[in-house]
Amino acid sequence: MLLGNRAKERSARMSHEQHIVPRTLEELEACLKKTLDRLEKGELPGLVVSVDNVPKSRDWLLDRVRLELSFMTAVKDAKIAWETALRKRKGRKPGVVRLVNDLLVGLNAELGRKSEKLLDWGFRPKKERRKATSDELKESVDQARATKAANRKRRKGR
Repeated sequence: MLLGNRAKERSARMSHEQHIVPRTLEELEACLKKTLDRLEKGELPGLVVSVDNVPKSRDWLLDRVRLELSFMTAVKDAKIAWETALRKRKGRKPGVVRLVNDLLVGLNAELGRKSEKLLDWGFRPKKERRKATSDELKESVDQARATKAANRKRRKGR
């Protein structure tokens, strides 16, 4: 079944106008799967397809459909593998957290909680609490008074 150039253009135009050609990736993948199934079953043994005005055999078409389908399914397979690995990683988090906490306890015993050597192990050393300046204290007290007044006002409004 070899289409001439004019017939091919008319056929393509008609296919797009009538929405026969698959448009989404899912539709294209489904079409390729069905085509592969039919070709592997040996249907239409004399099929010839014109690609860029060059006649291509059924075997060429079979190989090309397999290739294109492999590209489409590879992405889906990779996504599934990534999601599976991500679930495994998240599932291991509690055990890893326990291990890291135990490591930190051991390092604190050996090096001290304030040792700068903890940075070499990936931990931040405990820092001394910084005393607030007089301006920071005044700001903190003003904020606490404002919050307390707002809470009193809210309670009276009930």
